[in-house]
Parts: sequence; C-alpha cells; structure tokens
Amino acid sequence: MKQAGGFSGGSFVTAYDPITPSIISHSFLLPGSQELIETLAVFNGTVTSDLFLNVGKFGVEPKGFANRSFLISPRERVGQLYQSRRCFTLFINMPQYYVETDGKIYLTESGKVLKFPRSREEIPFEIRPKSRMVVESKEIVYSEPVLSYHPQQWLNKEDVPLMDDVDPIVRKAVNFSLPRLVVEAVIRDSDKVLLVKPSRGYNEDRWTLPGGFLVYGETPAEAVRREVEEEVGAKPSIAGLVNVYSTIGAENSYQWVIFYFSAKVPGDPGDLRPNHEIKQLRWFDTDEAAEAIHSPVMQNGFRQIFDEDKGTA
Repeated sequence: MKQAGGFSGGSFVTAYDPITPSIISHSFLLPGSQELIETLAVFNGTVTSDLFLNVGKFGVEPKGFANRSFLISPRERVGQLYQSRRCFTLFINMPQYYVETDGKIYLTESGKVLKFPRSREEIPFEIRPKSRMVVESKEIVYSEPVLSYHPQQWLNKEDVPLMDDVDPIVRKAVNFSLPRLVVEAVIRDSDKVLLVKPSRGYNEDRWTLPGGFLVYGETPAEAVRREVEEEVGAKPSIAGLVNVYSTIGAENSYQWVIFYFSAKVPGDPGDLRPNHEIKQLRWFDTDEAAEAIHSPVMQNGFRQIFDEDKGTA
C-alpha cells in the first residue's frame, strides 16, 4: 500500500480497503494535545460521508471538534491522497514511535533502511508512551515496550548513530534522548546569590548561575569547581549537592539533568572579577535571582532549592 503526503497540522494516518464494506477508525495523540482524531466511512470505494479531522496546529491545544475541523473529501487535495481500485490512503504527518528498553531499540525495515515504526499496527506488542520529541518537525513518541523477555535481537542504542542503513531521523532522535549533564554553582553571601552574564553561548548577555557542561571524565563536583574558577577567577569550596533537576527542554527536545551545588568563594565578594567569558557579575537577593535567571529549566531547579529551604524554616 502506498503512503504519500504530509499535512503539517496534525498527526494521523489511516488506510481503507473499499472491498471490505466497513467503517474504520484510527486514532492517536496530537502534538500538544490529548484529543483524538477519528475518521468516518468508506464503503465500496466511495466515501459515504465527508471526513472530519480535528487536526489543530503544532503546539496548539485544539478547543473542540467543531471549531478546529477541516472538511476533507476525495475531490480536495489536502496533503496528498492516493486512490486505486483497491485502496484509499490518507496520510497526515503521522507520528513515529521510538521504542526503547534496556538500551535496545525496536526498528522496522523499509526499503533497506531501518526506521521507527509509524503506526501501532507495525508494533507487535503493547507499548506505553512516556514522552514526545520533535525532530526536524517530525513528532516522535518515546515509548517503552511491555514485554516478558529481554529483546536481545534489537539494536543496541549506542550502535545506531554509527550505522549507515539507519534513517537520519532515528539517529537524531537517539542523540536527543541522551541526557545533557550540566552543573551549576549556588554561591551565597548571606542572603545574596551570585549570578553571571556570559559573553557567548545560550545565555549570552543574560543572567545565569556560574556553571556549564560536564566534561568527559569529570565528576559533577569536579566540573562545578572548574566552571566557577574559570568564570569568576576564584577557587570555590563546595559545600555539597543541593538539588538534581531533570526535565525536557521547552525550546528543544533534549533531556537536561542539572546538578546544583552549594559553594562559597574566598575573600571579599566585591573583589571577584569575571574572566573573558563573562561580561558581568552581580549579587542578587534570592527571589530577585530566581526571576533574573534566563533559562526556564535552570530557574525551576533553582526555585526548588529555596522553596525547600522555606518549607523547613
């Protein structure tokens, strides 16, 4: 059966065999929505009722079937329609299923290329959707399988990015699924917290905590000590780990894992001088610091630290 097209608004696929007179429905989750899409009626090769698809747009919460529906018929070209004597296929940007367990990934073969399954029918076992990612505008539903055995024959996750016969979307999704490890220093002076304004990178010209990515071979404590020394020119004393915050990024599909360490710097706080990577240093009240931090992900983990402090005060 041929599949064609691409209608960017929703995520849906269904196929009909008109030789079998029946009403067929197929549904799944929309991007950013819990609503279902349903289709109606193909009988003997003729659409007996118009197809109504509640598709919405990427990231927009549909408000109801009636006010977010598109009228589709074989005479209208929405996405692409393929028709023959035997089948009628409508393809609208369907999701792909990233199924992983114990470092093993389930892929299907299509034209000698290994790809993610594109419908539940291609998956011969039950799955539990866990989260979603967007890779090159494609919706990927990250799922875990429900199995009574270890799938030894599936591909090892770490091998996938090196394989030429794997769909680039799969390789990128595997990359997205690898956690990004970040360390941040919560440097206090009485009721003040130190923030820095970098001269480059994601937080360029915006306030953030001193810190950065974990370097290969480092422990988180070693990484935060190095980052503070590089950014503020002082060797810190690390008091301890005060929070670990993990979430999917709001601006991308990366999983961020942030280690927050309580730290102190020697000498007079006013004597600290930024290095070439940092434009400015400033001490903020804790509530003011929470508002000033640019990254929503870092901000949420930072707030947790002080919310817990208030709860135990």
